[in-house]
Formats: sequence, structure tokens, C-alpha cells
Amino acid sequence: MGRNLAWILLAVSVALNIFFAGGVVYSKVMSERLRASPAERAQFLAERFALSDQQHDRLLAFQTAMGERRGTLREGFREARVAILAELAKPELDRARIARLSQEQTAVRSALFEDFTGELHQFLATLSPEQKADFVAMLEERGLFRGLFGRPNRR
Repeated sequence: MGRNLAWILLAVSVALNIFFAGGVVYSKVMSERLRASPAERAQFLAERFALSDQQHDRLLAFQTAMGERRGTLREGFREARVAILAELAKPELDRARIARLSQEQTAVRSALFEDFTGELHQFLATLSPEQKADFVAMLEERGLFRGLFGRPNRR
């Protein structure tokens, strides 16, 4: 009995190590793919979900539109940061101005998110039910959503 238990524990240990190593390799490969350019990320998705040329073109258009909107958002945040720093340099902090700047940035971010989800929903409507279910399931992975549609990961 003790001998069998040792073999069972060894087998379980080896299996766990293999699964762990596989997870590390998968994570590294996925990370490399997400650091790529938007076009390469779109190609990755096209391969992963067997997208048609029309679906692939729609995905590229979606990425381009969202990239332009993110650029506008970043510029607005830069301007807000400059205004906040100017307020911090003053002898008296204008809390009402800080609150307005914060509310404006929240509204801009919310509008971008609404645009993003609307555009993404339109893209998902071009997919088959199976592709859509797989795509949404993939987006549930932590960090993947931003990696696919946001800025490339920096490392």
C-alpha cells in the first residue's frame, strides 16, 4: 500500500508540474502576441477564430477607430494633468476646479467606454454564434481584453 501511494503521489506531482509548465509557456506565448502591433494582434485573432476576410477587415477598422479615440482621450488627460499641476502650484487649492476636472475626465472616459463597447458589439455581431461565444470567453481572461484592444503590453 505504501509503495502504491508513493507512485501515485509521484504521478500526481509530475502531472501538476507539466500543467504548471504548460501554463507558463502559454502565458509567455500569449504575452508576446499581445505586445505586437494592432495589425499583428488582429492577425492573431483572425487565426484564432478563423475569421473571414470581411470579419478581419471589420476588426482592423474597429481597432483603428478605437486607437484614434484613445489618442484623443490621452490628450485630454494630459491637458487635465497640466491644469491639476497648475492648481497644485497655487497657494490655495481650488477644490471645485479639481472636482470639475475630475468629472470631465470621468465623462470622457465613460463616453469612450460606451463607444468601445458599442463598436465591439457590432464586431461581435459579424461572428458566428460559436465564434462569438469563444471570443467572449477569451475576453474573460484577466488582462487579455486590454492586451487585445488597448496599448501593447510594455516590458
